[in-house]
Amino acid sequence: SLPVRPSDMELKSALAAATVLGAAAFAFADSAEDAGTPWKVFPIYGGGYVQNVCMAESDPNRWYCYVDVGGPYRSDDAGAHWYPLHGNFTVAQRAKCADFVRTMSVDPRNADSLVLASGNRFESPAGVFVSRDGGRTFRQTLLARFYGNGAYRMYGLVLSRNPFNPDELVCGEDMDGLFRSRDNGETWQAIGLDGHWFTDVRYDVTVPGRIWATAPAVSARALTRLGAGPKTRKVGLWRSDDGGDHWQKLSDDPPYELCQVAGEKSVVATWSCCGESDRPKPVKVSSDAGSSWQAFGQGLVPYDPPAMTNKFLNEGTYYALAAGPDFFVIGDARGTLYRRGLKDASWRKIERPPQRLGVPECEARLAHHCRSMEALGSLIVDRHDPNHWLATDWYFIWESHDAGVNWTSRIRGMMQLVSAALDFDPFDRERIRYGVADMGYFCSTNGGRSFFWPVGRATPYAKTIAHSLKTPGLVFATGGKTVTPACWSEDGGVSWHFIKSASGLPRLVVPEHGSYTAAIDPLTDDFYLVVSGPIAPMHGGVYRSHDRGANWEHFSAGLPAGQQLFKETEWGNCSCEQLVFSPDGSALLVSGLKHLIYRLDRAAGKWVKAPVGYWNQVIVADPHTPGRFILPGAPMQETLDGGKSFHPCWSMPSASWFLAFDARVKGLVVFGHRDALYVSYDGGYHSAPLKDGLRLPSGDSRHVAVNDGRLYLMTSGSGVFTREIPKEP
Repeated sequence: SLPVRPSDMELKSALAAATVLGAAAFAFADSAEDAGTPWKVFPIYGGGYVQNVCMAESDPNRWYCYVDVGGPYRSDDAGAHWYPLHGNFTVAQRAKCADFVRTMSVDPRNADSLVLASGNRFESPAGVFVSRDGGRTFRQTLLARFYGNGAYRMYGLVLSRNPFNPDELVCGEDMDGLFRSRDNGETWQAIGLDGHWFTDVRYDVTVPGRIWATAPAVSARALTRLGAGPKTRKVGLWRSDDGGDHWQKLSDDPPYELCQVAGEKSVVATWSCCGESDRPKPVKVSSDAGSSWQAFGQGLVPYDPPAMTNKFLNEGTYYALAAGPDFFVIGDARGTLYRRGLKDASWRKIERPPQRLGVPECEARLAHHCRSMEALGSLIVDRHDPNHWLATDWYFIWESHDAGVNWTSRIRGMMQLVSAALDFDPFDRERIRYGVADMGYFCSTNGGRSFFWPVGRATPYAKTIAHSLKTPGLVFATGGKTVTPACWSEDGGVSWHFIKSASGLPRLVVPEHGSYTAAIDPLTDDFYLVVSGPIAPMHGGVYRSHDRGANWEHFSAGLPAGQQLFKETEWGNCSCEQLVFSPDGSALLVSGLKHLIYRLDRAAGKWVKAPVGYWNQVIVADPHTPGRFILPGAPMQETLDGGKSFHPCWSMPSASWFLAFDARVKGLVVFGHRDALYVSYDGGYHSAPLKDGLRLPSGDSRHVAVNDGRLYLMTSGSGVFTREIPKEP
C-alpha cells in the first residue's frame, strides 16, 4: 500500500510555508554592491571560456562580458566586480539558450542598450535579443542560429555595428545567411548569402558602407555535432560596398577573423586552426579591401604540426586579434602576445612576468589548471587609452594598464562552472564534494563556504561521486572526456587513489569504454562501474569490485549480450547516475540509449528488465524508504518494491526534470520542474511551488539537491546556487 497522504489542512500549511520562503526572490540589482539575494553561489570563480568583454563607450565604468557556458555578465565598476544577467531571461528564453551569447554589441550612445546574438548548437535556434534597460529584461527580435558554445566560437564577431550609423547592424548566422537592422536591432531584413557558417562580420571603420563577411570551411566533426540538418556549408570571403545590398565574393579560402586600425585601409586576418581544421595558415594583410593578401606573419612563431598535442593549445595557432590607434596585437593559443606597429617590419613578442590573480579565491585555480592566457578568446584595446588592454581565455578576464606587460585577473563574481556532480557526506554534514566538467573536483569541509583542491596529484574528473553508507570517508568517483578514470578516497575526498591497471576492467577510454557512473553498494561497500560498449566481458556493461578496485568482475548477467546500452559521452543522461542503490541494497540500472530500466535481483545475482514505460531517464532513490525509487517525467512514476512494479504519482508535479530527497530530513523533497521549483514535506506526494524559485542568476537548469534543509541548484554554466528552506511546513 502507498504511504499515508497528509490531510488537507497539512497540505495548506505546506503551501503557505513554500509561498513565504520564496517571497524574497532575486530581484535585479542596480549595482554589483546591491546584488545580494537569498541565493548564494559556491565561491569558485573562473571556468567557462570567456568570449569577449564589451566596454560601453558612453560610460567607462559599465562593462559587459559573455561566456560560452552562459551569460551575459555586467560590471558597473570597470570589471572589479561582475554579476550575472542570466536570470533576467525568461524561462522560455533560457530553454532556447538565449543566455549563450555568441556576440554582443553595446550602443555607443547608451550603455543600457544591448543587442545580442545567442544560441547553442544543442538546442533549437535562439537568435537576436535586445535589452534597453542594461540587461534587466530581454526581447527576441530575430530567430536565427548562433552558437555561443560551439566550434569557431573563439573567432570573430558575428554581429557588427556600423561605426558611421550606430542604428545599423549586420549579423551572420549559420545556414540562413546575413541579416541587417536599421533600427538598432528591433527589426531585421535578410540580405543574402544563405548556406554559410559565418565566423566574422565586420564593418570597415574607414570606408562607409563597406562590410566583410567570412565563412571558412566547416569540419565534418563540427557539423556532426549539430545533429540533423545539412552536412555541408558554402565557403567564402565576401565584401559589400553598399551596406549589404550587394555582395562580391573575394576568395574561396577565407580567413576566420579580421581586424583593422581606425583610419587605415589595411586589413589583417588570420587563417589559423581553431581545433577543427588541419590547415592553419600564417597571418596575412590586405591593402585592397580583401581582394588580395600578402604575408604578415614575420616575427611570429610558426605553426608546427609535429609539436601539436592539443589543437586548442598549440603554439603558433593565433586566436585573438586587436588594434590600437597605430598598431596591431595578436595572441596565440599558448597565451603568447605580439605587437606590430603599422610601419614595423615584423611582430615583436611582449615579454611579461606571471599574471596576478586579483581574486584570492582563484590562486589554486591558476596553480592547478591554468597557463597564462591559455586558448585566448579575445584581445581588446581601449579606444580611449591605447595602453589599457583586456584579454579573455578559457578561465579568466585579464586587464593590463601598460600595453600588455603586467596583467591582473578581473573575474570576481563570475562563476562559470558546468556542474557535473554534487555529493554530501553522510557522516559529516559540513563536507560537500563537487565535480565540475573540464575542471575536475572540489571539496568543502565547511558547508560550501570555501572549497579546496585534493591533496596530491590524483584528482577525479568526477562526473559522478558515490559515498559509502557503511564506512566513513569511503568515496568512489568516475568521469572524464576522452579518458574516464575511476578514483577512490578513504578520507572523504581529500586525497584520491587512481584505479589504473585493475584486473578484469577494460581501459576506460571514450568512445569505446567510457564510464560516467560510479556506485557503492550500501550493504557490502562493493564498487560498481557502468561502462559503455557492447555488453561483454572487457567491453561494456556493469563491473563490480570487492576489493576497492584492484580486481573486477563483469556483473552483467541478464543484460542483452552484444548490445550497446549505456551513453558514451560526458553529457549523456544529463548529470544523472545510470545505477542507483536504495539503502536496502535494491538497485535500478538505466539504459539511456534503449530507454530501459533493469532491477537488481540480488539473490540470483543478475539484472531483470523492469516493467516501466517511457520516462526522462532520471531515477532517484528515497534515502528514508527502502526499495522506493521515483522516476521524474510526465507523469511522475514510483516503485515501492525495488523496481518490481511501478505506478504513476498524479499528485506530484508532472514534467519535473529532476528531484532530490534530503537524506537528513525525512519527507523533505525538492522537484526541479520545467517551469518552477517545488517543495514537498511528505516524501513528494504533495508539493507547492517555490515562488520565483528559478528567478536567480543562472542558466537553464533544473538539477536540484537538498541537504539538511539547504537547497542547491546545479547549473549548466554558473556553478551551484544555494539557499535555506524550512525543514518542516
